[in-house]
Amino acid sequence: MRVARPPQVNRVLAVTAWALAAVVAGVVAWSAVAVIGDQAGASPEGVLSPAQVTGLLAARTVPGQGPTSPTEGRAPAATPGLDASASPASSAAGEPASPAAAEVVRNWTVPGGRVGAACIGDRIRLLFATPDAGWAVEVKATGPEDVEIELKRGEAETKVHAACLSGAPDLTSAVQD
Repeated sequence: MRVARPPQVNRVLAVTAWALAAVVAGVVAWSAVAVIGDQAGASPEGVLSPAQVTGLLAARTVPGQGPTSPTEGRAPAATPGLDASASPASSAAGEPASPAAAEVVRNWTVPGGRVGAACIGDRIRLLFATPDAGWAVEVKATGPEDVEIELKRGEAETKVHAACLSGAPDLTSAVQD
């Protein structure tokens, strides 16, 4: 035999169950966001202060030139998130190392999209190839000798070729309608 409950008790049970489900869903969502945030590197240890940035920039050398500030040639102070052993300031034998070639970045707007590449010495690498709306991109080569991209829309086509020239990316493009 089934015992009938008053309608107020059924409403209270339904509201309680709904509130409990909402709290559980909120806790699960909050936990997921916290985990994703931690994995995305949102750690404050990776952020440099303005003084740290100024110190690191002052410690860099320009290839082919001598020091331009009193701090150049010395390793920068240890900074959270940076590996001080990777500094080119000195070799394992304690002798000054040759300065690493600086990365030179160039971005171009061509018919059909945008392309970005970077050179270090004579080695090039593709940074991005973004087609305009309605265009498609096909990446043929991403480096290290050259970068080749084709942007297409119907019969229209833009062929892009980039290589390092004197340590900087140099682009040539051909448009076919």
